[in-house]
Order: sequence, then C-alpha cells, then structure tokens
Amino acid sequence: MNNNKNGSSGSNDQNSESMELIAARLAYIGTIITTLGDSISAIAAGIALRALEEETFSQSRTELNQQPIPCSRSLTYILTS
Repeated sequence: MNNNKNGSSGSNDQNSESMELIAARLAYIGTIITTLGDSISAIAAGIALRALEEETFSQSRTELNQQPIPCSRSLTYILTS
C-alpha cells in the first residue's frame, strides 16, 4: 500500500492525474493550432499557384498576340475567302 502516515498519498495521485490532464489538454490545443497553421499554409500556396498560373497564361497570350502573321498566309486566306 502507498499510504503515508500523513495521508498525503491521495493528494499526490490527484496532482499527478490533474497534471496528466493538463498535459493532454495542452497537447490537444497544440495539435489544433498546428492544423490551423497547416491549413493556412495550404491556402496561401494555392493562392500563389493560381497567381503564377494566371501570370504565365497572360504572358503566353501576349507573346502569341505579338507574333507577326506571315504575309503569304494572310494573302492566301484573303484570296480564298
């Protein structure tokens, strides 16, 4: 038996149990905060990816619009229409 002469054994058990409970709650809260942080990072990465895709698409469209059309192809199109 773990009975002390003072009868403090029950008090020590309660303290260790409450410390374990506090530790478990803190671990749970930490996990929630980590998950929220990961979610925010994923959203930020998605936004950055979309911005990069739009920029790349815009540059490709600009390059296509700036390419000259060969005159022979233009004349052929006009004459055959």
